[in-house]
Amino acid sequence: MDTLEKQIDRWLDDELSPSDWQHLSARLSEDAASMHLFAERVGLHADLRRTLRRRHLQRDAIAAAEASTSTRENIASNDPQPLNRRIATRRAVVAACVLLVGVTLIISWLGLNSGDSSTQQWATLSHQVNAVWEVKPVQERDSIGSEVLRLKSGLARLDFENGAFVTLQGPAVFEIYDANRTRLHSGIVTAHIPKSAVGFQIETPALDVTDLGTAFGVSVDAGGQTEVCVFEGEVAVKLPNGPSDSDSVRVVEGRSVATRKGAGDIDRTEFQSERFRESWSLTSGVLETSGKMRFVSPGPSFVPGRHEDSHHILVFPERRDVMLETPVPIDLSSPGQYRRIPRRQIVVLKPGRRVHSYLIQFDPIGRLARRDPGKSRIRGRIVFDQPIVALIAAGPKLIATDPLLGHPAADYGRLPRGIEAVRPQNPDNEGRDRVVLADDRRTLTLDLAAGSAVDQIRVLVLSSSNESELE
Repeated sequence: MDTLEKQIDRWLDDELSPSDWQHLSARLSEDAASMHLFAERVGLHADLRRTLRRRHLQRDAIAAAEASTSTRENIASNDPQPLNRRIATRRAVVAACVLLVGVTLIISWLGLNSGDSSTQQWATLSHQVNAVWEVKPVQERDSIGSEVLRLKSGLARLDFENGAFVTLQGPAVFEIYDANRTRLHSGIVTAHIPKSAVGFQIETPALDVTDLGTAFGVSVDAGGQTEVCVFEGEVAVKLPNGPSDSDSVRVVEGRSVATRKGAGDIDRTEFQSERFRESWSLTSGVLETSGKMRFVSPGPSFVPGRHEDSHHILVFPERRDVMLETPVPIDLSSPGQYRRIPRRQIVVLKPGRRVHSYLIQFDPIGRLARRDPGKSRIRGRIVFDQPIVALIAAGPKLIATDPLLGHPAADYGRLPRGIEAVRPQNPDNEGRDRVVLADDRRTLTLDLAAGSAVDQIRVLVLSSSNESELE
């Protein structure tokens, strides 16, 4: 007997929890074959539980009748309705009662399915990138309840009401039971779980994953092989239908585990997060990178100061949801091209905003002399999911804001940092770095050259979509 049959039987026996009922109703509404099985089980239970006594009495009556065959035969010629016809009539009445009970239960189920439990919305589709949906298309800003999402290709980010961010990478089949419980049938997801959503669960055919305050990725391939990769914090994993939570395994940041459906154990594997990089970018708040710009792979080793790359401008997520309680020194807060600010001019970002911080870095392998003409030059473009409120590009300001906005595990080193910005009063700006904030306040275009120093610029992005905060 498979899981669906068990769930239907438990519901008919009043043993199904509200969250399991929502899971069952969502599955039935998406799958005609499941609904057909449901109708069969309803009929069977109605037959077994509601007519058992009638059938028992009927069998007794038939046995008694068969024991007195001779008597019945003697009176058959005078009976306007022979016994076998009476038995057939009785059976037809019983069958009609069973059918009526089954239909009544199905109607009752349909009424429940259209009630509050199915209309409860748990998440919002906040962003999607080149997303192609199977069967039922989903649009940005659509509310999502207890249902199965089938993403054929592309990326789609779900923002849950409890603060969890989950990004699907197609092809993927992802099911939402409620605000804290989901299931990845196949595909790749990455998740960022804040304190408000600790305990968030992602079930798979091979493993159940429970967040303990973290960021992680889960992949399920076509053969059922499941891998869990922890980028930050830790999660608890256990085999499905395990005896208890005491049998769960803790997986900390920088570690991975894997298993296959039906396996009896969980294996530790080498930490490899490259497969999660694309979806992690969207989970972290970046909609798009182009040119030679690249979002780093997730994990504790992918932090600023540890990577040299001659071919890419790298984007590092630093901190999330930082409340600015004091003025922060900045270099640019309005759309346009970043130009060097005279030292005597002080520009600050006023306190009261909550922001995410990112570090954009171009650090080619090796070092050149300051005026060496062989400096590497590279261009890229990045689009964030929320408005940019400020850029910090001068070395002293980067250093001053590291404790508040820098990555807690970064090793920024002692090399000069920042960018060589265009000087307003200097007509000879050839070779200098160019950074432009577009009018949409979400798009940055960069043209950087580095050799003797590390090109870095810190980007502060609103953690809320409330445009009024820009005023």
